Amino acid sequence: MNRPHGHLTDRELSQATNDAKAAVSQATEKVRQARQDSSGGAVGMAPAPGRLLLDMLAGGVELAGVQLLRDHQDGGRGDEATLDEAEDQGAAPHNSDERPPQVLRQPFDVLKFTLSGSERTDGTGGSGAACEEAWMIKMKDVAAKAGVSVSSVSLVLNGRAKGRINPELARTITQAAEDLGYSPNQLARSLRTRQTHTIGLVADQVATVPFAGQMIAGAQHAARRRGYLVMLIDTAGENDEQVPATRALLQRDVDGLILAADYHKDVEIPPVLSGIPVVLMDARPADSRLDTLEWVVPDEEEGVYRGVSRLTALGHRRIGFCGVTAYPIAAGLRRAGYEHALAEAGISPDPSLVVEAPAADTRAGLTAARAMLAGAGRPTAVFCFSDQIAFSFYQVAAELRLRVPQDLSVLGFDDQRFIAEALSPGLTTVKLPHRAMGEWAAERLLNRLAAEAPMAAPEARGCRFPCPVVERGSIAPPGAA
Repeated sequence: MNRPHGHLTDRELSQATNDAKAAVSQATEKVRQARQDSSGGAVGMAPAPGRLLLDMLAGGVELAGVQLLRDHQDGGRGDEATLDEAEDQGAAPHNSDERPPQVLRQPFDVLKFTLSGSERTDGTGGSGAACEEAWMIKMKDVAAKAGVSVSSVSLVLNGRAKGRINPELARTITQAAEDLGYSPNQLARSLRTRQTHTIGLVADQVATVPFAGQMIAGAQHAARRRGYLVMLIDTAGENDEQVPATRALLQRDVDGLILAADYHKDVEIPPVLSGIPVVLMDARPADSRLDTLEWVVPDEEEGVYRGVSRLTALGHRRIGFCGVTAYPIAAGLRRAGYEHALAEAGISPDPSLVVEAPAADTRAGLTAARAMLAGAGRPTAVFCFSDQIAFSFYQVAAELRLRVPQDLSVLGFDDQRFIAEALSPGLTTVKLPHRAMGEWAAERLLNRLAAEAPMAAPEARGCRFPCPVVERGSIAPPGAA
């Protein structure tokens, strides 16, 4: 007996349901195994049904009910269907005479029923991620609201409208998308563009150092402006963790990578990074032959030169220097800036005015501060390697009944605001431009990703970022009232 298209017998319906369940079961196992392999054996939570569908489709699962869904969405065109349609999750007209869309509609609904746990097979019931995804705003909804074609919406929302879509119409489309709460399918978009719009950032304690965390904030801000997401792993100072952290980000298909150090240093580049654009932040490559890397560091020598020059301009001739042995590159650059400023002012360095602390914290600076200030020939001004060291000099000056800045001008370095602004008087200091360096690193990386040859050697490999002097109240002419 002939049946009109769109109606299945109980037996056919049961078979379609079983096929769909089998497809879901096998795909779930594939996804679970893939995630286990990529995470080194750790098994995470099972993927949500809606995401599972995308994983199955992206992976080319060809099993029964899922293949019917794929054929229905592709409009019978197989692999020729555009990924914009997959991104929108919309159904196209079916042109095949052998399997009209009414017949395919039934297995599609059965698949939704199977994933959502609904007891209805008409595609209208059920709850859970699959049904929620079925009700997500689609490009065709945006097109309907804006009164334009789906292709116009695709051009605007994918950043390809310039020269193709009237600017006023583009604004109308964008507003319609915002009003409806449209959110594109990033998985389908990455399949089309071969980019995930994600930057990996491996940080060496940067996330746990309050003022250095501004590097991360800067990178995130620059990435967000251009539609990218930053994925961060902090290695907490464990050198052995850098390669696993880098590999973990690469396995998640980041488009490029930023390696951030917690202080100015030369770093070894993990061998797993060949073939991906990389920018170093607050670091330089130990191997100078790696000519495809770009890096950004603070211009510490110039910053200290400007700060100490400010002291010589106020009339100071006996200016002390407190360095730190734990950070040899930074200490050397800051010492060079100090001596440059003295030489320019016609002042010969006095070795008795140079002391060193083992670390850059306040406790480590106390001994060095007492050694410099307790003698008869103490300086009228001092440059301190860090704001925390400057805090040490404030404390020792108070012990010795020396007033800041009347008896002792104090110049710091870092601009840790929770220290510099809390001291009385406020600390004049040289600012480390962490946020600006973070923005620069992300911008350079994104520019390389947008270039035709992202792995080509850049014209200028490195950037030394200016370190401005932040004036507060801790410096004055010697003997000021």
